[in-house]
Amino acid sequence: MLAGRRPPCRCIVAMLSLMACGASAQETDPAELFSLSFEELLDVQVVTSSRREQTLSRAAGILSVVSREQILAYGAKDLADALELAPGTLTMGTYMFPVNSLMLRGDLPGQYNTHVLFLLDGYPLREAQNGGSDLAFLRAFPIRLIERIEIIRGPGSVQYGSNAFTGVVNIITRKNPPTGQQAHAALGSNGEAGAEFSHAYGSKPWHTSLDVHYYEDDSNWLSAFDETGSSYRRNYFQQNLGLRARVDWRDWQLSYLYAYSDSGHVGTLPIAGLYTEQAHIEAERHWLNLSTRQALFGGELSLGLTYNGLRNDYVNPGPQPSYMDGQDWQWDLSWQTALSIKTSLIVGMDVQHNSGDSAGEHVQTGHVTIVPDYQVHHSRWFAELSHQFNPAFALVAGVQWNKPDRSGGHLSGRMSANYHWQNGAFIKLQYAEAFRAPSLLEQDIALQGVVIGNPDLAPETADTWDLQWGYRSPALFTAFSVFYTRTEDIITRQAQPGQTASYFNFGQQRLKGLEWEVLWQPPDQHMRVDFSWTYQQNSLAGEAGDNASGMPHHLLKLGLSGDWQGKWEWGIHVLHARQWDNHKDALDVNPQNHTLTNLRGRLAYRFNPAWQGWLTVENGLDETWWQPETTRKVVNTQPYYERGRRTMAGVSLKF
Repeated sequence: MLAGRRPPCRCIVAMLSLMACGASAQETDPAELFSLSFEELLDVQVVTSSRREQTLSRAAGILSVVSREQILAYGAKDLADALELAPGTLTMGTYMFPVNSLMLRGDLPGQYNTHVLFLLDGYPLREAQNGGSDLAFLRAFPIRLIERIEIIRGPGSVQYGSNAFTGVVNIITRKNPPTGQQAHAALGSNGEAGAEFSHAYGSKPWHTSLDVHYYEDDSNWLSAFDETGSSYRRNYFQQNLGLRARVDWRDWQLSYLYAYSDSGHVGTLPIAGLYTEQAHIEAERHWLNLSTRQALFGGELSLGLTYNGLRNDYVNPGPQPSYMDGQDWQWDLSWQTALSIKTSLIVGMDVQHNSGDSAGEHVQTGHVTIVPDYQVHHSRWFAELSHQFNPAFALVAGVQWNKPDRSGGHLSGRMSANYHWQNGAFIKLQYAEAFRAPSLLEQDIALQGVVIGNPDLAPETADTWDLQWGYRSPALFTAFSVFYTRTEDIITRQAQPGQTASYFNFGQQRLKGLEWEVLWQPPDQHMRVDFSWTYQQNSLAGEAGDNASGMPHHLLKLGLSGDWQGKWEWGIHVLHARQWDNHKDALDVNPQNHTLTNLRGRLAYRFNPAWQGWLTVENGLDETWWQPETTRKVVNTQPYYERGRRTMAGVSLKF
């Protein structure tokens, strides 16, 4: 049924299991769930906001951190699961990509992840053809190598440029993990299988590490109605393989990531009759980065060269198999220094070169060009100044100049103020602007009967006000935020049933809302609580209502985790989304999406310092999930890629 490029399946699980069984167990660290104290978790230095280390409460902007401890405690199986542990986040899918986009603050522009920029250890996972084709990355990233995930809610364009529009996600991986190996293998109740392996070796000045991740789900059948009112049934299977290798030598790092996902889908159009049940997408991402930090002129110079490779094959046994292929190179340079005891400066630039194309083979007309061959450039320059007036009050001001090949330059700015009281309370006020250049697909796609690009698209811009009040103590962290965003020239796509869609600048969009998050550890207890509630409204000019994106107004998350007697570890996490709105002109052919609740949990037992057995449960309430159809906006909803209660049992070994 599947293409020949599909990687081996259960043999990988068996291989890693044999490696685990054949290894000689050695003494290792005890359970990782409480390896950091609560105060150490709150004092973790974040780097994403201003490219320098700061505590969470003193960093500019509105940030949250998903810790390694949370990812392990709640049994996240992939990056999409881990991201949903953060306040205000929700992963979304479409008929074409089972999961590809991350919603932040109610903003979701379509099936490509164009408004949230992903970084890996501070360097971009950016691709210019679509603006954000992240299926392979979200599903196949080796989840256990993550140290923490830093998430900026709000614009990040002053530091990171285009696509850092509604938010920035920086995946920070473990640096120089202890020498040794780890193996993990698991089987699930519905035919799932997973395996992970990691190896690390260090001998100064060298350190090397290798992480491999594999997961498959062969049976995930979903039924719905398409744009023509016809029923269809699809197997949204998935098979994912991820690999990350890293070499450190003195102040130099070389890192490579490979991510592959083979997934069932409806087709490249939500008209099921055009394709058979065997329609699927094979998505590949390559990421290569060489970087260094060196002392220069009394400051620190950072250099990075990053390659992003994209290959999507739409293996549709129907009228037109097609592919997308892109290669993006980016050179980053930044220099930061202390101008005085109280003042610091960072300046930098990056230059991006993008090339690629997209095409297909139609059974009647032959070769079809979808996105013509392209060679484009994008350059950015930025500067940011921060000043600590006294131990309580700090001010940050920055600007970035963006210059894409196909449009004029744009200047984005940011101003952030931060005040701390001695009792642990703090307040942040920030104004920030954002910029996004249209993707090559939005400008150049030429697929009659499906979608036509618009070369005259203007860039999207946004300005955001954030106000946050917070408090921290040795046992509690809480923060309450208010945000308001105004976007201009928002790029959208829409079509009538059976007609060709097109991209255009719709006009203005408004997003506003409230965010509340809490981290708490009861005194003398090996238990932690994390809670968040977000409320948002968004509107488009000329459209009635307060939820134009269709995303939920309310997003509630509650997590409890702990350990017992140093051997048992447990975690329970609930995500509840409610008060969705479907697009007003959409065909009402599928169930409405009123609420979505995902209960997940993990229970683990450590037999000795090297061996651990564990059990995870996902969708514990056995719900069927429906999400708004956000791409063509013709039908009201579509089924999400997960359905039914799922359990997995596995073993972990350190040796």
